[in-house]
Amino acid sequence: MSEPPAAPDRPWRLATLLLSWLLSVWCVQESAPPLPSDVDSLGCFSARRAHEELVRFVGDGTPRAVGTAGHDAAQERLLRRLRELGVTPTTHRFFARGWNRSAVEMHSILVEVRGQEAMDAPLPMLWAHWDGVPSGPAAGDNGVGVACALECIRALVADPPQRTVLFVFTDGEEVGLWGARRLAEEHAWWMRAGAIVNLDARGSSGPAILFETGSDTPAHARLIASVDAPVCSTSLAAEAYRLMPNNTDFTVAVRTGRAGFNIAFLGSPRNYHTANDRVDQIDIATVGQMGSTALALLRSLAAGSTPMPLPTDHASWTRESGAAARRGAVWFNALGGPIVRWDGSVSIALLAFAVLATVTAARRCCDVPLRMILRDTLLLAAGVALAACVGWIFSAASRWIAADSFPWPPATTAWVLVALALGALVTWIPRLIAWQPISHRRFTAPAHHAPPAAELWSTMIAANALSLLLASIVLILAPGAVHPLLLPAVAGSMVLLLARGRARLPDAAAAVAVLVAIAAWAPLEGMFHDAFGTALGIFSCVRGAVVALPATALLMSLPRR
Repeated sequence: MSEPPAAPDRPWRLATLLLSWLLSVWCVQESAPPLPSDVDSLGCFSARRAHEELVRFVGDGTPRAVGTAGHDAAQERLLRRLRELGVTPTTHRFFARGWNRSAVEMHSILVEVRGQEAMDAPLPMLWAHWDGVPSGPAAGDNGVGVACALECIRALVADPPQRTVLFVFTDGEEVGLWGARRLAEEHAWWMRAGAIVNLDARGSSGPAILFETGSDTPAHARLIASVDAPVCSTSLAAEAYRLMPNNTDFTVAVRTGRAGFNIAFLGSPRNYHTANDRVDQIDIATVGQMGSTALALLRSLAAGSTPMPLPTDHASWTRESGAAARRGAVWFNALGGPIVRWDGSVSIALLAFAVLATVTAARRCCDVPLRMILRDTLLLAAGVALAACVGWIFSAASRWIAADSFPWPPATTAWVLVALALGALVTWIPRLIAWQPISHRRFTAPAHHAPPAAELWSTMIAANALSLLLASIVLILAPGAVHPLLLPAVAGSMVLLLARGRARLPDAAAAVAVLVAIAAWAPLEGMFHDAFGTALGIFSCVRGAVVALPATALLMSLPRR
C-alpha cells in the first residue's frame, strides 16, 4: 500500500507562473518571420530583389481585376519581365465568368526552367495567381506571390535544379479559381505535374505559413522538416483549413489527389481585398520567408526528395480523382523554431502511454477514492463546457461592440488575450465551488475529511484524464491537430508516474504540464489571431481552458487561510 500523500509545501507555484509568462512571451516573439538576409550567391533567394519585383509588377497600383485595362497592363509587365529573366513564357488562353458575371478572356502564363538533367515527368510546379480584386492594388494578394515566383525563376536560371521546374501564373483565381481549374481540365502541363507549390496571401505581413499539404501527409511532413529554409508550419493549420470553406488555387490540386504545399501569410488581415493592400504595407521579412521557403521546396522536389504521383487523366472540378489523402502525420515548429514531426502511429503510442501512466498513478494513490477522481473529472469537464459557452457570448459581444471592424477590431490581440483569460478563469469555477471539506465527506471515512494532498492528487489525475479524453477525440477527428493537447498530458502523466503516489506531490506534474501546454500553444497564437480574430471566441476560450486544466492543481496548492 502506498504511503499517504504528503501535505503541500513546495515552491512550484510562483516559479511556474513566472516561467510560464516568460515562455509565452518568448514563444510568441520567436514565431515572427525571420529578417531577410540577402547573400551574394545568384542561386539563392533575395528578399530585396523580390521586393523590387513586387514594385515593378504592381506598377502604379491600378487594380488587376479580370476584364479591365489594369489587368491587361499587368499582363504585359509580367510577360516583359519574364523575357528579361531569360525564359520564354507561353500563355494559356480561355474564357470564363468574370466580375460582372459575363464571359471574359483570361490568360494563365506558363514558364519552364530547364534542369541539369533531362528527366521525364513528374516535375515540380509552382502556382501563383496574378489577377486581383477591383477594390485595390492587390500587392499582398497576390503580388507578393508573383514577385516570389519571379525571384525563384531568376535563382533557378542562375543555378539550375536537378530536374525541370514548371511555373504557372494563373489567371482568374479571384473569380472562381479558373486558371487552375482550366489547367487541370485541358492543358498538357497537367499531365507533367508531380507536386505543386502554391503561393497566396490574406494580408500584408506576418509569417508565411505552410498551412496545407497534398495527398500524402507523412511524405510531406518529412520534406517540410528537411528543407533548409525558415519554414513556418504546423499540421494543426492543415487540419483546421480542411474544415474551412475557403478556397485557393491549391484546392484544385487537393481535390484531384495531387502532392504539394500551400503557402500564405495572414498578418494585417484588415488590408485584405481593400484599397490598403499596397506595396508600402508589405513586410519585406514576409517576402523573404515566403520566397526562400518556396525555393527550398522546389529544389528539394526537383531532387526527388518526396514522391510525386502523376495524374492518370485530366481532372474535372466536379469530381475527385487520384489517391485518397493519407493523414495522421504531425509536424510543428518547436518553440517557434525547427520543425519537429512524427507519424500517426507515434501519436497513438504516446496516447496509450499517457493513459497507462495516468491509470497507474491513480491506482497507486490508494488514499484517493476513484469516485473522487470521477467527480473531479466531471467538474473540470463542466468547466470546459462553461468556457465554450462564454466563448460564444464573447464572439457575440465583440460583433456588437466592434461591428464596423469585426472580426479584427482595434487591438485584436488584447481581445483574444481577454478571451483566453476568461476561458481559463471560468474553467476553474465548478471545481473551486466544490472545493470545500464537506464535499469530500462521502468519499472518505466519516471521522475526517480528505486531506489537501488527496484533493491535489485527485484534481491532477482528473485534469490529465480529461486532457487525454479530448486528445483522443481530436486524434480520431483531426489527427494532425492532436499535439497541443497530447504533449502536456504526456508530460504530466510522466511526472505522475515517477511520483508513485508517495511523498512527491502532484503540483510538480501540474507545473510540468502547464509549461508544456504553453510551449505548445503560444507559438500558434499569432496565427490564430490573424486567421480568426474574435470570430471564433469558442476556440479562444477553450484554448484557455485546456491550459487551465493542469493549472487547477497549482491553484489549489496555494496556501489557504
